[in-house]
Parts: sequence; structure tokens; C-alpha cells
Amino acid sequence: MANASGPLDSISQAYWDGVARNELVVQKCSDCGRLRHYPQVLCPACHSFQLTHVSLSKAGTVHSWTVSEHSFDKEIAPDVPYTLVTVDMQEGIRILGRFDSAGLPTMGESVSLSFEPNINSTLIPVFRPAGAL
Repeated sequence: MANASGPLDSISQAYWDGVARNELVVQKCSDCGRLRHYPQVLCPACHSFQLTHVSLSKAGTVHSWTVSEHSFDKEIAPDVPYTLVTVDMQEGIRILGRFDSAGLPTMGESVSLSFEPNINSTLIPVFRPAGAL
């Protein structure tokens, strides 16, 4: 099953519901408190099935980045080249997303998250330099 926000299943439903509200919603283990993203059935720290969902800030710093020079899908060929960033969110988890800026990111650069439609109208994570939103 899929919708304009993304693929739906019982594990990722809360994430996609948050995306539709322009919120980053992640799982939090009810037993040990570990935050996790991408959505998973078990906590990777204590193997608990118990979880809640929490909204995080949209602030983070660039951990790493790469420029994609090749399109593996004809629908995104017009976007090549594009920059992908791995971002350390303020709360301690990492998120992958597109970088939207005229230049390249720098390691440790402060960025802000939003969710924007791709060519298929699926909302995806997009990061911009902090203060540029």
C-alpha cells in the first residue's frame, strides 16, 4: 500500500503521518529510551517490542555527504547531480536526505529539515543550511 506521503505499513505509519504534518516522528523504546530511525520492530539496544513515537526538532549537523552523478531511475535523471547528506540530528539519531543549497555542504554545518515532494509526489527529507528555510 502507498500514498502521496510514502509507503505505508504498521511499522512506518507514524513516521509517514508525521511527514504529512512536516514533523520528524521517530520511535522511542519504552523500556530503555533509545531513539531509532528507520522504524523497526525491535529495539536494537534491548530487543524490546515496546515503543512510543516522539517528534524531534528539525535541527542537525552534517555528518557526511556525497554527490550522486548517476541516475538509477529515469524519473530522477533531471535532478542529477544532486547531493545527499547524512545528518546528526540534535537528539542523537542520524537521518539521510537531500541537500538543497547552491553550494556543497561542509562537515559540521548546521542544517534544518523539511519534507518536500519528489517527482512522484512522495514527501522526502530535504536539508538546507540553518537559517535558509
